[in-house]
Formats: sequence, structure tokens, C-alpha cells
Amino acid sequence: MVNTITFGGVTSSTYDIYISGEGVWSAPARDAETVTIPGRNGAFVHDKGRFENIEVTYPAFIVKDNNTNFTTKIDGFRNALASQVGYQKLVDTFHTDEYRMAAFIGGLEVKPILYNDHAATFDITFTCKPQRFLTTGDTAVTVANNGTITNPTLFDSHPLLAVKGNGTVTMNGFPIVLNNVGIGTITLNEGGQGWVAYGYDDSLINNNDPLYMSSAKAVISYTFSDPIKSVTVNPGDVSVTKSNADLYMSGYSTQRVGTRGVDFNFSLFQMSFLAGTSATIEIKMNPVTITYTDDSSDTYQIGFRLVYNPLSDPQFIGNRNINGSYSYNIYDAGTITADSSISALGNPTYIDCDIGEAYKIVNDNYVSLDNAVEIGSSLPVLSSGSNTVTYENTITEVKITPRWWKI
Repeated sequence: MVNTITFGGVTSSTYDIYISGEGVWSAPARDAETVTIPGRNGAFVHDKGRFENIEVTYPAFIVKDNNTNFTTKIDGFRNALASQVGYQKLVDTFHTDEYRMAAFIGGLEVKPILYNDHAATFDITFTCKPQRFLTTGDTAVTVANNGTITNPTLFDSHPLLAVKGNGTVTMNGFPIVLNNVGIGTITLNEGGQGWVAYGYDDSLINNNDPLYMSSAKAVISYTFSDPIKSVTVNPGDVSVTKSNADLYMSGYSTQRVGTRGVDFNFSLFQMSFLAGTSATIEIKMNPVTITYTDDSSDTYQIGFRLVYNPLSDPQFIGNRNINGSYSYNIYDAGTITADSSISALGNPTYIDCDIGEAYKIVNDNYVSLDNAVEIGSSLPVLSSGSNTVTYENTITEVKITPRWWKI
């Protein structure tokens, strides 16, 4: 059997390149130092409780047959490796049930075989994290209350938890507290330049906490200089341009107001953006034709812009100059709410016991919840053998991705 590697999704056999296993059996060194103490026999070993990175080298070869373009294959493989940035998953066919996290930071010195420029040997060297991660440790396991999860290795693992609900989870004696902390209600009323948010506890907001706003309404009043005979809105969808924000609209309607004014009623039934991140939503209707009483007409691009500026009080500011010589006011904004509590954000909450962070994924955004989750002074681990998991009945599900590893 010929053997191969796959690094960051790049498989060597795609380029007719194969490996031998001479460099795959080594173990990493422990991060430890010996200290000589005067008056004491021997030396004190100061073990820092970790392993060093390890270099793993694969002797590789390529041989041209009738279907192999030697130069193209070598060039393609070299560029495919070099395009991988940082640590990537490294798998070889000698160990199909495990993988390393590796970085390709060296060169690739190809040595053509004498008298035959259609074959070559070379070494592929990776800088690897010391662990060999078991593929079985990448599968999330649902653990019942008062259930157990068994670590098949000799090493403590730092798992990833996915928890639905809030309360306390205790894993292998390590408590993790998920507090259902909310920021309160944000009410938006018309301010001097637009909508101003108030009524929330900003001490509970972290950067990247989500602000959700539902059941919002905007009534935009346009006033024109001449008396109006009719208003025609060209058919089609409203265009929405978003920057660091989301908006879901149910539609809009129009209504004549007086002889020179037109109201446009927008139903903005859900908006969201992240605290600490400037956000903009620009809404443009299809062109609107205003016919005046003298039968002359103008066509306008009606729209407005909502702006959130984290450097001052959160505000939604109406843009009065998208296009057209008219003025408008924002009024009857209604009441919209925002909440960054665990329950409001949906499920699950992720607790990464390797780096000590808690977060949710909301609208494809990473949302930190470190203000709402207490991990404690020591990162939770799953020790060798059986580990008990308990949790309060306000928590409905606990899934653990154990991340088993060995050296």
C-alpha cells in the first residue's frame, strides 16, 4: 500500500506524491528544566505541565508514468502547501484514526533522481502541536443529567460544551455557571437627529453582544414645495444595504398627507447589530413619481439610513439627502426591544474549556458571553477514565465534544 498525507484539505496523491513513515513515530518533549540546588543530591525537575511543539518530517517521492506531468504536479503541490496559512489539520494514512494540528512554514527542496528528470524525492516538514487528536474526540456526545463520559486516554482533555438553557453544569467536579443576564429593554424615540436608544443597562453590554430589535416601525413623512396631485410608487422590491447589521422587513405602504406631504410606512420587524461595532442599514424604495397639481412631475429615490455609532449613545440617524430636493421627518418609531441575555439569544451556548471563553453564534456572528458565564479559576477538564456530568433542571441539554488526545 502506498501512503499519503492530507494537509488543510490538500491530499498528496492528487499530485501523484506519496510518503514513507520514517518521521511519524516520534514523541514531543515535555517542557521541563532541571535545576541544581547547592547542598542537595541530584537535580530538581521543574515540569511546566506541557509539551513542546514537534517537527514531523515525511520523506516523499514522485515518479512520472504515462499519465503524470512531472513539472505541473510538483508546482501544483508546492503552491497548494504554501497557500495554507497557520495551523491546519494534518492526516496521514499511517494513523487514520487521529490527526495533528500542523503548520507548513519551511521550504520544499526537490531532488530529481540522476539520469531521470521524471522522478524526485524530497522531505515535507511540518511544525506540529504536540497532541495527536483522536478523530472520535471530534464527535459531540449528548450527556444525560448525572451521566458519565469516559476519557479513553491518559491525558486530561479540554472539551467544547454546547449547553441549552441556563443554570449550573458540573463536569468532573468543575462548576460552570450560565447566568441569564439581560441588558433590559431599549426604547427608541425620535431625537434631535433621529432615533435615540435609552433605558438599558450599558454596564452589562460587552463589545460584540448582539442588540436585537423586533416589531419596529418607521413612518417617514416627506414634504414637497408644491401641491401634490398623485403619488406613484414603481413596482418592485425595496433595496436594503447593510453594514455590520441585519434587517428583515415585512414591507411598506404609502398614504397621502395634506396637499404637500406623503407618508411612507415601513414595517421593520427585526433588526440586529453588535454592540461596539458601527452599523448602518440603508433602505431605498423603488423610484417614486410625484405628480403636482399643474401636471408636472418629479421622480425621487425615497429612502433613509439607520446608523448605530458605538462611540456615543446608540442612535438611529435619518439621512435627509439620499436623493431629491425634499425634507422628511422620522416619527412614530414605536417601541422596539433589545436583549443580550442567554435565553433571548437562542441555543446553544458554547463553552470552550481550552481557551476559557463562552460564546454563541448569532446570524453567523461570534458573540462573546464572558459576562454571563462563570468558568472559575481553573479550566474544566475531562480526566482519564470516567467523568460525571450533572446540571440543573433549567438546562435541557448538554453536548460535549471531548477532544481526546495522546502523544
